[in-house]
Amino acid sequence: MNVCMISYSVYESDGRVMRYAETLAQRGDRVDVIALSRAGRTSDDVIAGVNVFRVQGRTHDEKGPLSYLVRVLSFFVRAMLLLMRRQSQVKYDLVHVHSVPDFMVFTAWLPRLQGAKIILDIHDVLPELYASKFGVSKTSLIYKLLLRVEKSSAKFADHVIIANDIWRGKLLDRSVPADKCTAILNFPDRSIFARQGRTRWQTGN
Repeated sequence: MNVCMISYSVYESDGRVMRYAETLAQRGDRVDVIALSRAGRTSDDVIAGVNVFRVQGRTHDEKGPLSYLVRVLSFFVRAMLLLMRRQSQVKYDLVHVHSVPDFMVFTAWLPRLQGAKIILDIHDVLPELYASKFGVSKTSLIYKLLLRVEKSSAKFADHVIIANDIWRGKLLDRSVPADKCTAILNFPDRSIFARQGRTRWQTGN
């Protein structure tokens, strides 16, 4: 398959995205990732067979919701434009969009129109994350708006992946039918964390 992943994160620092991408690349799929860049590394790259396109830098100095939104929207536009250009060259079979934010899934409108399947992968439930990060009430207008965005984003996708069963329960209650949502936990990579047997501390010696 030809696969594109979109993530508002630094690819090398996001183990969940890397596991997906490298697993697909290892089985022979073409995998492109559109992501953020970290300081000192802004050019495109190939990492373990995955084509990484960095379209925007990332700094964690947002002073409020507005500055955060401006940067997310800037990435949305850049990622969408690059995806449109790549779509004309590659014609993707699958676009796997990682949230947060949920509405990033709409960057894939052109591949969807041309027959690509769309996955929305929710790493964290956005309404609750936003309420915690910026101290807003769950009765506020912005919280209710984020719930609508979540529901619309899930409806746009062909399938939704969520990071654990507790959050899957939340989504089933408010945004997505059960047959369209799968919980996939982020287990340790066994190629890195190999079992070495019991240690002296564990045996009490």
